[in-house]
Amino acid sequence: MKNSMITFISVGVLTAPLVAQETAVKDASKLQAQLITTTVSSGLPAGLDFMDKPFGYKEGASLTYFLQSENIVEFDKKSFQAKGWKLDFSPRISKSGKTASFTILNKKFDGKAADIKLNGTVDLISGSKTESKTLTLKKDADPIQLPDFTVELKLGKEGKGLFGGSSGVKVVGDFSKIKAITLKSTGKDSNGYSSSGNHKTYSLDGLKDGDEVTITYWTDLSKKTVTFSK
Repeated sequence: MKNSMITFISVGVLTAPLVAQETAVKDASKLQAQLITTTVSSGLPAGLDFMDKPFGYKEGASLTYFLQSENIVEFDKKSFQAKGWKLDFSPRISKSGKTASFTILNKKFDGKAADIKLNGTVDLISGSKTESKTLTLKKDADPIQLPDFTVELKLGKEGKGLFGGSSGVKVVGDFSKIKAITLKSTGKDSNGYSSSGNHKTYSLDGLKDGDEVTITYWTDLSKKTVTFSK
């Protein structure tokens, strides 16, 4: 097989919307995702180093889907079902919580894009109610317990970026429930984060020892089943 990568962009016709809407069926708990990109790649020579492969190369086939809803929090990755396919590790959710996209992969696929046939589902978690707490964060203080997670101050080194040790709010536990973290003195939200395992640190410009921050988090979450096909 020749070493090549072919990308097909699915374009909706005028009679069909480009984005996915809530399905007009009796089951209002379901959403239909819209296929927007299909990529089929041939294999590369064995033993190639990662840095020697084409940028963005993914072996086999990958399909990207788009949908829109309200108050999107995250995808339940464990609920994913599509025979022969797996969910990419990093689905994207917009900051507004109104749109989301995800990619599914099949590394063993060896054919043409037109030959791909599948039906699958994955659950989408959405929020409906929030609660806000204003907290004073102090250096070396015990973490503050909130429902499903703790919050504490993380002071970094001045002049360094988030991964170099900037100051922020460290959340340990179910950080998916965080909707926003705001520095009270400036009214500005977090402008980035770093995460590992069960904790995530939200960067806040100008955060200092003893500052007040407002944590807004979801208190009521629900699931909707997202269906997708090709």
